[in-house]
Amino acid sequence: MSEPFRQRFLVALATLTVAGGLIWWGVHPVTRLCGLVLLIVAGVGLVLAVRDLRRHRRHSRTYLRHFTVAYAPHFAVAILLAALLRAWILFAPPEPSPLLAVEGTSLQERIRADTARLLAATNDSAEARQLCHELAQTYQTFFQIDTVAHAQVHADAFLLSYAALLRETGWRLATDGGGGIGRPARVRLAASAAYLPLIRANSPDNPLLPLIDETRRQIPERRPPRYPLHALRRYALPE
Repeated sequence: MSEPFRQRFLVALATLTVAGGLIWWGVHPVTRLCGLVLLIVAGVGLVLAVRDLRRHRRHSRTYLRHFTVAYAPHFAVAILLAALLRAWILFAPPEPSPLLAVEGTSLQERIRADTARLLAATNDSAEARQLCHELAQTYQTFFQIDTVAHAQVHADAFLLSYAALLRETGWRLATDGGGGIGRPARVRLAASAAYLPLIRANSPDNPLLPLIDETRRQIPERRPPRYPLHALRRYALPE
């Protein structure tokens, strides 16, 4: 293992693994772009390492065969663990949602009451912005509501959080050009716009849908993230 070409071979494999992780796990386009550049560089290094390895014919076949036999199970286990970890991050809740403390009809009634409060806040004011921000924060953990067992409640909670964030953002754009909109809010807006078509049919009569459609036309569209639900979980609105 002391030969330089063997070391370059292992370094190239490790770099390919890191680049693959950046591309697979990255939510922001810049992260995936950096991973792609790193993948290209590592691929070139791997090709050069294999070329140098083949020049040493007395080492190449034995080394590659031994490397495959010795490390193939490790690669298989690593890929399996990475897939399981990604599935856990996507679907397992990072922390219990306060919405889960309210169950059944009472949660639906609470959503309806908060929806009426949001629809009543039609004028831009400090109190209305505070209400929108609180509702967007409260219902941003909608993804922990079982979308199979409680499809409409899941959809209503998402629509309430999205509509509140949209209304607050629209007011900020109208007054200060959106200077006070942080990165979590921008990412959540793009991810919510991508998630909306998937969930809209679960609550077609929701009174917030016209408000969402009208406000979206006033806000510039951003490129949706690769995994919208993952982004909605990752970029939580600050307290």
